[in-house]
Amino acid sequence: MRLVSRLLTVASLLAAPTPALAQSPACVEGGRRSVGLSIDGDRSAAPGAVSAELERQVRVLLSAELAHRGVDLCDPGFGGTSVGTVAAVTLVATELGVDGPAVVDVIIDDNVTHKRVERSIDLRRLPVNGRALSIAVGVDELLGASWAELASLAKPRSEALPVRRAPIALSRPSAAVVRRFDLNGWFAMLADPVGKPRFGGDIGARGWLLPRLGVGIRVGYRGVRTALSAHGSVAFDNTLGALDLTWAVSRRQAPAGLEIGAASELLHLSWEGRPTQGSVGHAGAFWLLVPTLRLGGWASVSSRWRVTSAVSVGFPLSRATALDGTSDVPMSEAPLVTLALGLTWQAS
Repeated sequence: MRLVSRLLTVASLLAAPTPALAQSPACVEGGRRSVGLSIDGDRSAAPGAVSAELERQVRVLLSAELAHRGVDLCDPGFGGTSVGTVAAVTLVATELGVDGPAVVDVIIDDNVTHKRVERSIDLRRLPVNGRALSIAVGVDELLGASWAELASLAKPRSEALPVRRAPIALSRPSAAVVRRFDLNGWFAMLADPVGKPRFGGDIGARGWLLPRLGVGIRVGYRGVRTALSAHGSVAFDNTLGALDLTWAVSRRQAPAGLEIGAASELLHLSWEGRPTQGSVGHAGAFWLLVPTLRLGGWASVSSRWRVTSAVSVGFPLSRATALDGTSDVPMSEAPLVTLALGLTWQAS
């Protein structure tokens, strides 16, 4: 934007009529912050080397440059003085060309830093209408460089020196914890196909070998059932041990989900014959292997506790019978359907 401003200012200067001399306001002590600009003809290569028109253009352009810094341009030689100004700028034409000064020295007595800085500006390769802009920019840059050093020294130490700050650790949102071991307890109801439902329960433990694959063990008990016949009755119950294989259909981190499984259940059946009068009762026990399929689900109630439910169907590999006195009473039939409701505690 400043480049555009400079070009527009130069264009307006070229288009404007040339007055006798456009003077800057006189420098006054105690006024606004200002820079005094003067032409030293005594030290120039020839009197009048810096023409009145060139001086006018330099004053207009330099005034525009300094306005960006909040500084005015004044004339110490026009009824004023350099005392009280922030800087005194003197232009000296040290070499002459065919159509004006070829080299101009810029001398700045900086009243803020109390230093003198100088710079030579070569105008020989510039067109006549571009020389004023080159001088004005050169003066502004020299002033800016001098004041920038003072500004850096005036800054508080905390601003002048970079502050080393401790790095901020960016934490990623933590994923839900995947537990690798859980304990289970169920209330179970066995829908016995040859008698009334039997109630009992299981407890077990399960470890997850993979994010969705778990292996567990389980023990349980199914309550007493009494089977009646013409010769009496048989009362029996069973305990069981099982090896479970579980596949989580849903992500285990989910608040609710489904799982499927298979198990190999080993049932230990104990029975006692209760014959009618005239018959002899028997008692005994035996083992029965029952492959089982299971469909289950869960719903989380906390970070570690879940409510679980399942339905399983078992298929005994043999038919078990017991004597109530003189006849056989079936103790197991396929399929064996079990409904379970329980709690799971995710230990780790």
